[in-house]
Amino acid sequence: MKTDSQSDGPSIRAAANTGRKNDDAGNRMISGVVVHFAMRAWQMDQRSTKARSIT
Repeated sequence: MKTDSQSDGPSIRAAANTGRKNDDAGNRMISGVVVHFAMRAWQMDQRSTKARSIT
């Protein structure tokens, strides 16, 4: 029985690691999109405040 659990251990660990890597990549992509939209919103805000200050 010990040999079974030992052979299972590494594969389970590997699966957990690949899952974690995929999560990291997904989170990085999501945060990148969020940052992109935040920057765009900030730029639009800057433009609108400039337009307001000119008038």
